[in-house]
Amino acid sequence: GTGSGTVTGIGINCGSDCTETKNQGTAITHTATSTTGSTFQGWSGGTCSGTGTCIVTLNANTTVTATFNTQTAGGSGTYIVKQDGTGDFSSIQACADVAKAGDTCLVYPGNYPEIVKTKFGGTSANPGACIPVTGTYPNLVPNTSQCDAQRIIFKASGLVTVRGFWIQHPFITIDGFDITGYTTSWQAHVNIFKNGNYCQVINNTIRDGVANVAGISFAPESVHANNCTFRGNTLKNLNYIFLSINGANHLIENNVLEHLNNRDYVYLFGHDNIVRRNIFRDGNAVANVSNHPDWMQTFGDSGGQSYNMLIEENWVENLESALGQLSGGGGPQGISPDIHDWIFRNNVFTSVMNNLDIQLSVTFENNTFYRVSYSQNGINIGGSLNRGDPSRTIIDNNVFVAGGSTSASGYYS
Repeated sequence: GTGSGTVTGIGINCGSDCTETKNQGTAITHTATSTTGSTFQGWSGGTCSGTGTCIVTLNANTTVTATFNTQTAGGSGTYIVKQDGTGDFSSIQACADVAKAGDTCLVYPGNYPEIVKTKFGGTSANPGACIPVTGTYPNLVPNTSQCDAQRIIFKASGLVTVRGFWIQHPFITIDGFDITGYTTSWQAHVNIFKNGNYCQVINNTIRDGVANVAGISFAPESVHANNCTFRGNTLKNLNYIFLSINGANHLIENNVLEHLNNRDYVYLFGHDNIVRRNIFRDGNAVANVSNHPDWMQTFGDSGGQSYNMLIEENWVENLESALGQLSGGGGPQGISPDIHDWIFRNNVFTSVMNNLDIQLSVTFENNTFYRVSYSQNGINIGGSLNRGDPSRTIIDNNVFVAGGSTSASGYYS
């Protein structure tokens, strides 16, 4: 490789002493150590591979090679990841272990059976310009400022299938992957932890999930990452929540979510988040799945926050589910003071089976509702001492067509 290091074992200290004669059947453990400025890429030869220790049992003359590559100082490096070993790394995780701010892990086609966990993060001299949502509620808008971040970028070059990502550091970008095969219950294909601020999850396909594995989710911690962008992704045929959002100032736009399998498309928590210009479609019902599915849901069963939300210019169609359940409380603590004030603006809802149940203050303006709640009554707005206060709800300049299951059930109440 392009770097340097040493290999040690019984009688071996290579650099200088790289050969040893032993009796047949002897097992030798080799350890690779990179020098400063280099990184160990992996083993080849004998029965060794990967980046751990190499154990060789001698039954013939055997050559083992340790490959070291130069570690980029950060700021401009592009590492090549190829499974055949002709790049800088043969696994995405090996690249994640060394990539610094400004570096890119460019991953060539293949099926990588990995859950990639970030080890370092990016940076920015002016992080305020990188917050994707600006303005003050109710006037939230996407931020168009130029962001000068030195990100760590994981980018697929062609069809790259991977099981999942853990974003544990700031200014991480995940771009263009085919993400499937994550199997740990109550986690997600893309997990975002409290230090994952300013993340970007863009242009990925997240598909074919098993039960109780979400699509994209913020880890259940007391503090959540803020200022992330989710754009251009397709999430389909999952078997748990598609998007579970928490934290503040996130932008969720231009995504496609389809085939919800009696699950929920969006849990929306935190504050000052924008959900815009997404397509939600083909929410199929599945027999013997006990969940009552919703397009959009929030609740205060465990306290928490869900306020100052803007949902605009989305297309929602063909859902065998409820349009949603928005509760400002729940459980023994009653109404949460931090669940309030959502805006639905310029959305189109068509052919949604069940109703939208609202128990917090919401503004509906300039939306189109066609055949919404066609098997039940229309949009229900009501409050209680433990579920929420919708007393400031506004319904203005919307179009309602063919809503409710009968002419007597109404469009909203």
